[in-house]
Amino acid sequence: MKHDVFRLSMRLYKAFFARKMFYRLNKFLFNLSLRGIGVSFDGENDFVATGEDNFLRKVSAFWGTSPVVLDIGAHTGEYSNLVMKLAPQALLYAFEPSPRAFTQLEKHASKHGYWAIKAGCDDQARVATIYDVENAGDTGSRVASVYPEAITAFWHGKPKVLDGLEATLSKDIIDVIQFEFTVMNVFSKTFCRDFFVRLPQYDFYRMLPCDLVPIGPYSPIFCELFGYQNIVAIRKGCGVSIS
Repeated sequence: MKHDVFRLSMRLYKAFFARKMFYRLNKFLFNLSLRGIGVSFDGENDFVATGEDNFLRKVSAFWGTSPVVLDIGAHTGEYSNLVMKLAPQALLYAFEPSPRAFTQLEKHASKHGYWAIKAGCDDQARVATIYDVENAGDTGSRVASVYPEAITAFWHGKPKVLDGLEATLSKDIIDVIQFEFTVMNVFSKTFCRDFFVRLPQYDFYRMLPCDLVPIGPYSPIFCELFGYQNIVAIRKGCGVSIS
């Protein structure tokens, strides 16, 4: 019954509002709805606004005496610092290949008690060129990437990381994975479907400022949204429940 009402509502809306005169209104509503489900087109550095602060507070409640945390693409360590503030017992390894950012990361790691590793994570061991924007400053920018075309878009991403962690993932010892899904995934040709295929033993959630909402079964029209967002994958049966 509910499904029939939904389909009828969609048909009526299309019949009345799928017109050129309402295009600007529909586009405005579309942009509003994207932000309402945790997708935007401007990266945010405020962990409260992105929902990462709330997420870490909830997930850290399930951590034991020495949880292992990997911060891949740690930049200067802001996220790692927050993790250590909320869970000082964590064994945290922060990976950052950018030389300028790593200098600051080392200082924060020494201050907050975690390990800084001057490397990235990929599907194979290699030496790669890192591109960055001009005038990035002493710490480098957050958009530094191995994809030069990404610099013009001012975004970053972490493609192939899961391939590099395939052996570890197969052992079912990683309970929670948080990653950004952005327009950078266009350049790296990494789709949301790739994560669903590589992580069938995980449930996926989209992060909101105060909640996690289940993404549900994979749907291209709902999942392949190339705007800034945080997605959380929780291994089924691991005992972590923070939705």
